[in-house]
Amino acid sequence: MPEEIDNDAEAAGRRRQAIAAFNRTWDLIASSERTPSDDDEMLAAAFASRYLWDAVGGDEQRAIADWQIGHVASLLGNADLARARAHRALDRVLGNSWTDWRLASCYEGMARAEAVAGDVAERDRWAALAREVLATLDDEEERELIGSQLASIPGLPPPGETARDVTGDTVQVPQYRLVRLDHVQLAMPAGLEAEAEGFYGAILGLSVLEKPPVLGVRGGRWFGNADVQVHLGVEPGFRPAEKAHPALVVDGLDRLVGALGAAGHPVEWDTELAGVRRCYVADPFGNRIELIEG
Repeated sequence: MPEEIDNDAEAAGRRRQAIAAFNRTWDLIASSERTPSDDDEMLAAAFASRYLWDAVGGDEQRAIADWQIGHVASLLGNADLARARAHRALDRVLGNSWTDWRLASCYEGMARAEAVAGDVAERDRWAALAREVLATLDDEEERELIGSQLASIPGLPPPGETARDVTGDTVQVPQYRLVRLDHVQLAMPAGLEAEAEGFYGAILGLSVLEKPPVLGVRGGRWFGNADVQVHLGVEPGFRPAEKAHPALVVDGLDRLVGALGAAGHPVEWDTELAGVRRCYVADPFGNRIELIEG
């Protein structure tokens, strides 16, 4: 539990200390002549800033502090710590449905952590996501700052160039794609087929399937790709189920979450199952859909 602060003066002091620790960490990150002692101080200062923000900061400050710890861990070659803190920062940003510089920065942090871990494909996938968000930002200073961070990631090719793995083969940056359907049938209200197409077709990327003529007269829509089919049927007096839902395994979950948020469909993250990254989103009719990282 975060430490409780008794008064405004103490809270203001803690905020000054948190900022000072963050800035000291950044000074050491930028230093080209760090000693082993400086490396120790850099990591300690990053953790100190995170600890102080826990008592007086909000989700944004905690996410940025976790991102900074991940950055420091990457510089020190600690892939496990870098991945853990980069993921923690990203989960907090996604949990708040932020799609601005904070999301781009967290994607950059993930790319940097994967670079240290030696996963070329994941490094380039996260970097591509960061660049996509950067392209939507209006603030030139934000684009340049995060762009410069991306450019400093070890081994990352510039935009437009193709990365290669250790065997020399071209690395394709994965796109998100639904790959398995665990539940089949959903209900929907009558006359809202266009809304169904906007969600299941335009966002989730499924194609509209032709229904058998005997069923086509009943309304609704069928959607699918080579691996997944979701059938929506019209139900009189429709009311979305409270617990029943389809569970979809997704390659590139964070990319899909970003697309959903941009389209006005925020997700709710669930961390109850250890080792499983999953979240829930509601379709236009209130049907609950579980998305699981593949």
